[in-house]
Amino acid sequence: AVQEHMVKNQVCSSLARARAAADDTWAHREAMRRKSGEQTKDYLQRITSYQCNVGGIIDDYKRQVQACNQATIAVSRSGTRCSEGRNRHTQQRKTCDLLADELDSAACRFMQIQGAACAGYHGCHSSVLASYSLAKAAAAKNGAKRKNEWRTLKRLECVLSVLGRKMPVNSADIKKCKGMAELASTKHLEFAWRCNVAESK
Repeated sequence: AVQEHMVKNQVCSSLARARAAADDTWAHREAMRRKSGEQTKDYLQRITSYQCNVGGIIDDYKRQVQACNQATIAVSRSGTRCSEGRNRHTQQRKTCDLLADELDSAACRFMQIQGAACAGYHGCHSSVLASYSLAKAAAAKNGAKRKNEWRTLKRLECVLSVLGRKMPVNSADIKKCKGMAELASTKHLEFAWRCNVAESK
């Protein structure tokens, strides 16, 4: 569009100068004045060429008018194309704005759903972890009690074994049973804590 306007300004300015030259009656009188010693035939050919032939003032003026008209039409067509382009741009921008609004709404909905899910998860995790911790503490307490009971049972087995022999029982044998009971393995009574209580991020 800028190029078309520049061309129009140039050719129409040239037309304005040509029009001013065409309106210069003094210049026309001087051009029509017969030169000293000029033959009749030469004079007629000269004034005819000045006015009517190709390159004469009439022909030049017509060409300048046509060029200015064509440039004006080109500017008008360019303006129409620019207007259509602006309309397409405006419509495309509206479409992009609508898509951006839909994307923002979808992102907000996702964040709300995710927030609700995370809040529910954290709440459930806290509740289950509290129950698990209580159960683990109770199991650990009972586990220590069971280990003591197991050692007591092993000591009784040893004492009964000593008493069942057909031999005299002495204090050394009883002490031996006590020491053996204290060294009895309780590995089979250990709890295997396999629960992963770490909270997912």
